[in-house]
Amino acid sequence: MTGHGLIVSSYFTNQFGIKGIITAAACIAIGVLLSLPTKIYLTILLMEAEKRYLKTQQKHLKTKSR
Repeated sequence: MTGHGLIVSSYFTNQFGIKGIITAAACIAIGVLLSLPTKIYLTILLMEAEKRYLKTQQKHLKTKSR
């Protein structure tokens, strides 16, 4: 959010020029890097939940077919 706010505000980019754009881009890059572990963790949690769901569905179908 900080990087986007810096780029959007014309005051910051006008006053600092190319260094301001580089600073804003660096803020965006750091934010993306910090969000990656969270995305990986959530993906793993969702995969485990799906695995448990599929196991219960298979057990349910087996008991229904008997």
